[in-house]
Amino acid sequence: MASSAIVPRTTTVMEAKYTGMTERGNLTALLRDANPGVRAKALQEMGRAGEQGAAMEGNHEKVFYMMEDASPQVQVAAIAALGCMGRYGATYVDYVAQKLAATGNREVRRAAARALGAMGGLAAAQATPLEDCLEDNDLDLVGLACSALGAVGASQSSDKIVQKLKSSDIEVTIGACKGLGFLALGGDELLEPLNHKEARVRAAAAAALAKERPAALEQQAAKIASLLGDTDAHVRISAVSMISALGAGAAAHASAIGALLSHADPGVRAAAASALGGIGEAAASEIPQLEKLLTARDEDTSTHVLTIAGLQPKVAPPLRKPACAAAAALAVMGKAAQRSAPKIADALDAFDEELRVQCACALSGLGDAGAKYEDRVVSLLDDSAPMVVAAACYSLGSMAEATKLPSSLIANRVAEQLQDKHPAVRGAAVGGLGKMGAEAAAHIEDIARCFNDRVGYVRAQAVQALPGCGEVGQMFAGEACRLMFDPEERVRLAAIGTLPKLGQRGAAFAEETSQLLDDPSAEVRAAAVKALGSMNGLEVKDFLPNVLRLMDEDESEMVRAAAEAAVAKLRAIEDAAE
Repeated sequence: MASSAIVPRTTTVMEAKYTGMTERGNLTALLRDANPGVRAKALQEMGRAGEQGAAMEGNHEKVFYMMEDASPQVQVAAIAALGCMGRYGATYVDYVAQKLAATGNREVRRAAARALGAMGGLAAAQATPLEDCLEDNDLDLVGLACSALGAVGASQSSDKIVQKLKSSDIEVTIGACKGLGFLALGGDELLEPLNHKEARVRAAAAAALAKERPAALEQQAAKIASLLGDTDAHVRISAVSMISALGAGAAAHASAIGALLSHADPGVRAAAASALGGIGEAAASEIPQLEKLLTARDEDTSTHVLTIAGLQPKVAPPLRKPACAAAAALAVMGKAAQRSAPKIADALDAFDEELRVQCACALSGLGDAGAKYEDRVVSLLDDSAPMVVAAACYSLGSMAEATKLPSSLIANRVAEQLQDKHPAVRGAAVGGLGKMGAEAAAHIEDIARCFNDRVGYVRAQAVQALPGCGEVGQMFAGEACRLMFDPEERVRLAAIGTLPKLGQRGAAFAEETSQLLDDPSAEVRAAAVKALGSMNGLEVKDFLPNVLRLMDEDESEMVRAAAEAAVAKLRAIEDAAE
């Protein structure tokens, strides 16, 4: 009894100290705290700040010195934090690799393997010390090393990783599957693990196979289709991903997949319906069976325990619920599915909130046939569930965009939702308005007010709505430029992508866009490069040398590819100007 009274008190003091200090932004002071738990928590927080935190606050330098802390717990947290800091954390990649030494603490060594894997190609030079771990007595470390070797791109180690697929230890086999998945070199070698008795191994093998190029997957299409009937949800989800990657290339297996729509397991039916949606119009023969699923009200709950435990996000409704999967699939099956609009509309009255959301979105994908039920969707604006209201806003905007017949009455109703207290509703409302053409322009002031919304999602939706407002929207190019420097990355990405769509007024901010070519985030750099390549102003060509530098020197393959595409466009502008 005494110990149970002491532990909560100690924990409370530590958490109070940590919370109070972080509220003042003084994480550096916490790194000097006498309690290793507090120091570790501070390091974890620095890790969450990621690459941007390292760039703005120099967190990587502070974390580096904690790698030699007397506490293994703190060392583990420091190494993990560096793994989250991208190119800044990779500055110390050699020191992280040294922590793999066989004489080190077991948890520290494992943390080092994870961090090297998180650094990806930035840690490519550390393949040798990772390879040395493949014969270690710590089998958990062996599995982590297999995964990390794949993540750093050590294709020369693929044969050794393949050998580990036959390990009697599950964690090693899973790590080998992950490593081969990163390298996209598994192919036939992954077929045996797909039949493993342990579901986790099958799931890892399926996830790895899903990273293969579609051309490589075509040879295994029949096997992949059969995985939709697996007893494990994660195997089925990976199978859906692979079938979707194949698209119409999997059409020959549509009838076999359709046979699973009558399976007893709701998870199998949901996966089969989702896979048919991935095939698209080529699976139209299964529309009658999909329509029957719209009345199903059961659900696969096998992944709920992992979600409740915080180990994974909630699986998307179309992968859990057959009816949601059917609605989503019908929405992408082209003209043949337009006859299904009445049955999808009937499901708008379902008690299930997620089904109402899915059906509202599905109707917007059925063109004029779905737009006939616009009034039914409008009624969902009064729904008690915020996500249903948000779906209605999105659907009404999409219907107006598809039919080119926006209604001022409906636009006013959608605009009313901008005052909703739920950010998902406000974001969907401003996004929906942006699809309504002339009616969007009429509500430009409402849209502009959302630029200052306290929630980043809403700001991102607002800036993306500007191109739909026509010339009136272009007048707010300056606001889009301001949002390129928003604290939230998703807002910055949305603003960067919007500027090239605002004509010459957007191109006038090419210089400001070029400032983001040195952003800590690879996604932001890639978006900025793409934006410069898409702008029409003649002054844009002045930034060709900067883009060439990224094409040759940037450590991110994504950025280099975006720069290469932009260079071709910028050179065309340059040639036209001469």
